[in-house]
This record gives sequence, C-alpha cells and structure tokens, in this order.
Amino acid sequence: MSAAKSNIASGFATNRVVLGTVQFGLDYGISNTAGKVPLEEVCRILAYAHAKGVTMLDTAAAYGDSETVLGKSLQETGLSFQIISKLPPTVTARDVRRTVEASLEKLGADKLYGYLFHSFNSYKEHPAVLEQLCLLQEEGLIAQVGFSLYHPAEALELLDKNITFGLTQFPYNIFDRRFDLVLDKLQAAGIETHVRSVFLQGLFFIEAAQLPPYFSKVAGKIAALQQLAQKANIPLEALLMHFVLQVPGINNLVIGVNSLKALKANLATSEYQAAIQYLLPELKRYEVTDEDILLPYKWKTS
Repeated sequence: MSAAKSNIASGFATNRVVLGTVQFGLDYGISNTAGKVPLEEVCRILAYAHAKGVTMLDTAAAYGDSETVLGKSLQETGLSFQIISKLPPTVTARDVRRTVEASLEKLGADKLYGYLFHSFNSYKEHPAVLEQLCLLQEEGLIAQVGFSLYHPAEALELLDKNITFGLTQFPYNIFDRRFDLVLDKLQAAGIETHVRSVFLQGLFFIEAAQLPPYFSKVAGKIAALQQLAQKANIPLEALLMHFVLQVPGINNLVIGVNSLKALKANLATSEYQAAIQYLLPELKRYEVTDEDILLPYKWKTS
C-alpha cells in the first residue's frame, strides 16, 4: 500500500495536500482577481509547501505555461516533488510518447508520479492512448496512469470494464457529494483518489453582494456557510478542507493557490480539526445536486 493510500480518513496532514498549479499558468478561478502567479511568488509558494511537508504537485499540459513555470521554479529552488500531469485532450496514440517526453522536459523531471487523461471523453475518443501510457509506465516514465473525471458514472464504467488504472481525480466539496456513490468501489479496487474543486473555484468565498446572479439559487447556502464559519471562529478554508478530508475513501485533496498568504492559510487547517469535528452533522446538510452549480464548465456568468 502506498503512503498516499494509507492516509484515507486520517484527518488533516500536509502530505495529503496536493498543490494545484493551474494558477501558475492561467488566469483561473471565479474569485481570482490577481491573475497568473508571478514566478518569484511561485518559488516562495513551492519553498513553503515543501518545508511544511507537501510532497506532490498537480499540473497539466493544458494549464497554459504551468509546466514550464514549474520547471523553472523547481530548478531555481532546487526542490523535488512528485508530479502529476495530464494529457492534452486531443492527443492520439501515436503522439503519446512525444507529449509525455515534452512534459518531462518542461518540468525538468525524469518521471511523473501520475499521468492522467484530462477527461473521460478524451479516453472514449482515443482509447488506444491507454495502451501507450501503460507502455510508458512499464518503462518507468510514469508511476500511475489515471483519469480526471467529472461524473461518478464514468468511474463506474471504468471499474465495470476492468480498465487498468491506479489513480483518479474528481470534484468533491461541501456542495458536491456525487462521488460518494463510488468511493467504496474505488477503494476496494485499490485506486488512489485525489479530489479537486474543494473551494469550487473560490465560489464559497464570494460575498453575497459580489455573487453573480447565476448563483442566486445557492446564494443563501453560501452566505449561511460563511456565517457558520465566522460564528465558530474557524477560517472558511479550514472548514471546507476538513469536511473533505474526513470522508472515508478519499486519499488526497488538490488545492490551488495564487499567493503564499493563501497557502499558509490553507495549511493552517490542522489547528481547527477538533473544532470542525463537532460541526460535521450540520455541514452535511449543505449538499447540492444541481450540476449547473457543481460543474464550473457549465457556469454561465458572462
């Protein structure tokens, strides 16, 4: 059993945090007003994360120049992390090796901890890619082949068809519990689970007056969640992260930051673990089932 898999439901630990890097390469997130993170700040973020015990980074070829920025930052700081990246959605089987080698070159890495299909649809459109990724895994360029998913039915199909993979990433947060349906099955199959969208692109932090009209149907829940955190004197990010980390069947969570200040706040979650435990029954009542809210690619905010 890997170190990551032994972490299931053990509460907060920094080695359960995977640092997401999309903000290093793109202007990303509904609450992000700062734009891309400058290279100097990226170096500070990586240094602090490494010092606090974060061991893994998440990136993708589709995240702008995130891989290149990471490579430069890692070279400048001399730090070493396990890295997960993702295949561009349109890559075909014949281009897999070239694409993986290009990512390794940009990152200045010899191998990747994980390499994922960027979506289930990209796998369905190019199924022969999986065989090529498994060959690269046998060569030692990739430790874990996996899938970035959006819907639990996708995970069920992979499991039902006995598709070979060792790692999956999917959305999960205080609103979005859809993958509860498959967590037991993934765990039984020995699949390492990483969850993203813990902050739902920062939606949970937007005050009611600034919330786009599109989210009016959940405005009350967001405001109530903010008030609950304030009343309990617990940072909202701590509430959101611990809610996810206590779920059986979840190994790690991916969090993206756009500043060192944000990273420090996120990694301070452990201070509030005991206090948050008492709030869990109330927090479970915040579930939302509307995928137009849960999935950012469906948002209509412009």
